Amino acid sequence: MFSLLPQIIREGPPTIIIFQFCLPIFVFTVVYTLMMLQYHSRDEFLSDVGLIYKNCARYNGNESVFTATAKKIVDITKQCLEENSEQITEWEEGIKLKQV
Repeated sequence: MFSLLPQIIREGPPTIIIFQFCLPIFVFTVVYTLMMLQYHSRDEFLSDVGLIYKNCARYNGNESVFTATAKKIVDITKQCLEENSEQITEWEEGIKLKQV
């Protein structure tokens, strides 16, 4: 579950309400950002993919099938980045040159 609004989480005695804010991220957002060539490094991309997993685990629990799927996405992403490391490094260097 992902939300744009702060989540109310009850902890401790019933009278205490703790507000926790999340950084919302959606798979569509990652795909769109990737397609629009808005990532400047593999670290930015991996950070967003990892945030999907972290938010999923936080709101669905570590044992959820959604969290397991999100973890697989992170693992496959890392594997693909590693397998294509040389090409990605060239792209990152090109991006840095254009930013100067």
